[in-house]
Amino acid sequence: MLEPRKLRVFLCHASQDKPVVRELYQKLLAEGWIDPWLDKEKLLPGQEWELEIEKSMESADAVVVCLSKSSVEKEGYYQKEIKKVLDVSDQKPEGAIFIIPLRLDDCQPPRRLAKWQYVDYFPLNQREPSYQRLLQSLKMRNVKSLPEAKKVSVQLVSQNPVHRGHFDQKVACLSVFMPEIAQMRALIASKRAFLSRSWHFFIPN
Repeated sequence: MLEPRKLRVFLCHASQDKPVVRELYQKLLAEGWIDPWLDKEKLLPGQEWELEIEKSMESADAVVVCLSKSSVEKEGYYQKEIKKVLDVSDQKPEGAIFIIPLRLDDCQPPRRLAKWQYVDYFPLNQREPSYQRLLQSLKMRNVKSLPEAKKVSVQLVSQNPVHRGHFDQKVACLSVFMPEIAQMRALIASKRAFLSRSWHFFIPN
């Protein structure tokens, strides 16, 4: 059986916030169903770091933008990274959870991020409740990441699973776990066509 694809979460941050962001990375990784991306953990020697960062942002299911007083006022690549995140966000369906601002201290979020509700990852004694709120958003994003796939798989299994047991379980599994919806639709369509042509071989008259 294919394993479900983990939720890809990109951690956008400034270098001076690396210690607390690395801690957040480890916590997300330990969840088991999240594949967090942090440059210091994921980049390999010899890779083009800027290219790999952009590719990871583009393929992410969600982006946690870590904000602090020092980072919001910082010039340079961090601001470029936020701009790229906003560009990718424009390609997402309206209302989808994609950008999650995370305040590391009592900073003022940039105006271009103001429309998204942020979560406060401070003070230290409130960090765990804040982390749980973050997880709630990521779980919601995880549920909605492949809604059509899950709908198709449920419909297939519910239609007389005893007689269709030859392959429906495999189709349902692929429907849930394949990362590309277009590929999945083609697979389901081909199986349905096969059913319509060969149904009499599976169910005795």
